[in-house]
Amino acid sequence: MTLPAIEFDETQTNEQDEDRFFDPWRIPRSEGTKTLICKIIGNVQVYEEYYNLRQRKRRRKDQETHEATVSAVMCDLMHAVLMQDQRGIAIPRSNQVLGRGDRYQAPAENRQLPYVLDALGSNALEWLVEERGYINHFGRNQRTLIKPTQRLVDNMKEFEVELRGLGRCKTEEVIILKAEKEDYWDKGAYLPYDDTALTNRYREEMRIINSWLAGASIEFDEAALERDRPIDTGNLTLRRYFSQGSFESGGRLFGGFWQGLSEEERLEGLIINGENVVGLDYGQMAPRILYGLAKAQPPEGDLYDIPGLTTVNGRSYREGVKKVMNALMFSDGLPKRKPMETKSILPPDLSIQEVVDLILQAHPAIAHLLGTEVGHKAQFIESQVMVKVLLRLREQSIVALPIHDGLVIPSEAEAKAVMIDTFKDEVGVDCPVSVELSKDRHPLFNINGLLQVG
Repeated sequence: MTLPAIEFDETQTNEQDEDRFFDPWRIPRSEGTKTLICKIIGNVQVYEEYYNLRQRKRRRKDQETHEATVSAVMCDLMHAVLMQDQRGIAIPRSNQVLGRGDRYQAPAENRQLPYVLDALGSNALEWLVEERGYINHFGRNQRTLIKPTQRLVDNMKEFEVELRGLGRCKTEEVIILKAEKEDYWDKGAYLPYDDTALTNRYREEMRIINSWLAGASIEFDEAALERDRPIDTGNLTLRRYFSQGSFESGGRLFGGFWQGLSEEERLEGLIINGENVVGLDYGQMAPRILYGLAKAQPPEGDLYDIPGLTTVNGRSYREGVKKVMNALMFSDGLPKRKPMETKSILPPDLSIQEVVDLILQAHPAIAHLLGTEVGHKAQFIESQVMVKVLLRLREQSIVALPIHDGLVIPSEAEAKAVMIDTFKDEVGVDCPVSVELSKDRHPLFNINGLLQVG
């Protein structure tokens, strides 16, 4: 493959882009990548000996940690080169941050990391360029950034380093508990927790799923991309994120290169076990979960089809109804104004109070749940359904890639039945599953991308 040339502009700032944070879980996988990492570790050892930086040899455990630190830094830099990411990698030097020692911290995030960075960035080695962070009293503080050097790029070419030559450490934590968000902009801090039989089961389920995906043949045809960019098909690790400081809130699966693709890119470009794929999506999953919680049966048809609201003067406002219902699931009380970005997709002559009243009238069985922040519980149930679907499909040797409330899969027949049965088992009500097909591969489709038959 052709690696991009690296050019540095000392006047360039990072104000326009969000920082790309250090990923300390990357490891070498191919022989070429492993050989290059060994070379770099050897360079650091010679550097230490030449400048008399150590008085005695490291203990075995300390040496393993040192080598893991060098490896993680360089693997992440190589990944940035291969992904053509020019932002630089934000990396901590603070002892306070590096001394946390919690379950989310990788072995490479230790207090020797600044020493390793200084060695790798020294004039003698030049494996990376380091731009120290600083406090800006008049604007955004600048984090410490590291960037690859031309020496690294040249060696990557020599050792034929490719994306498939990089992997992830299997000890990475895949069960993540996040704090309650303080406001819209808060991303939610990672919370420490003690393991229980429940968290151990969740972690084992994720490791089974991740191991299953790692052993599958999952490819991507980059001709399907809407814009040209590298795709890391080796990024298969899924993590389960719980929210609100509770293991009964959230729990959705994130990660995997396919989740960053558009729907059409996935359907057109993904190839699983040599086969093209289809998409399977649950229909109106969130409100149907509410009916399950209320122990009531949902009405027939589309739950977002609200009389007097969905279609007004010949125009469909279904998408606006869906957004308002979802907002009601995560709000404490009924809204006093229309949710963001819904004014153009809701009837202009109806107030938010009138819209909500029509929704409550159409769904009296779940009206008491709307405006109670039940959405976090509903997301948890959704995630439980999806995990069980994946485990059941694995038992049938069917490879499936999850996307929140849907799957991408080579064949729909058995998987669709598994999705329908699992939802009924977990929630207690029925939920339809729709089939989505690539427009390019199937010329007979309607405006929703569904194949027209008959």
